[in-house]
Amino acid sequence: RPTSGFAAWYRQGYMDYCMGCHPLFEILKIIRRLGARPYVLGALVRLWAFAYAHFRRERRIVSSAFVKFLRAEQMGRLCHREQSTDSTVVCDVSNKV
Repeated sequence: RPTSGFAAWYRQGYMDYCMGCHPLFEILKIIRRLGARPYVLGALVRLWAFAYAHFRRERRIVSSAFVKFLRAEQMGRLCHREQSTDSTVVCDVSNKV
């Protein structure tokens, strides 16, 4: 059944943690969504759910290899990796989280 409001925003933040999203990527995604209605409340609920799961060290639903792959992809998107054959990275962000 479809959900809306607080439950949906909470579920999205919690799911992002359980899937292994990088915390920096999640924060930037939440900042980007501040422009969507409800302007601040939805973003705060989503951030709360992600942080709550993070600090409780909830069990992830995916393998550690998938988390590593996902975070590398997310950091690549944040760093705007150049589309070249030598895989040059425009910025260097360590993936230690």
